[in-house]
Formats: sequence, C-alpha cells, structure tokens
Amino acid sequence: MPAGLGELFALLEEELGIDIWVEDAAHTTPVDFVAHVLDTAPELGGPMSDAQRREYVEGVLEELMDQVLGITEYDEDATFAEILRAARRR
Repeated sequence: MPAGLGELFALLEEELGIDIWVEDAAHTTPVDFVAHVLDTAPELGGPMSDAQRREYVEGVLEELMDQVLGITEYDEDATFAEILRAARRR
C-alpha cells in the first residue's frame, strides 16, 4: 500500500466513526468509498437529507485528502492507490 493512505484512512475512520480495512480501501475508488460509507453508516452526520449526507462525506474525504496527501484534484474512477501514484508523478 502506498505511504500516506494508512494515515488518510485512519483519519477517515476517526472522523466518520467507521471501520476501514486499509488494504481493501486502497483499491477502491472515492465514489465507491462514499457509497460504502453511506450504506454502512446511514445516520452519519446527524439528521439531514441523503444529498446533504453525501455532500458531507464527500467534503470530509476531499478535506482529508488535501490535508494528508496534498491532493485536491483526482479522477473519481481511479482507486486511491492510483490517485496517489498519479499525484506523485506530477
């Protein structure tokens, strides 16, 4: 697993209050990750609409990717590992 992803997923676990299997998560896309979070923690963030909850989870993910990895733009269809490798080549 590329360095940095472990820290990202640890912070996401803490922020979202969910369990993340790092090896599996590294090979998933941000879109699939958000969908998984919404499926496994439907009350995350308190009372809000489904659209608001999706925006909340996406916002947390984007903020932490920027803070931990310095990544602000990425292909949502790429896995986290691919996103990190692409960012390091820039």
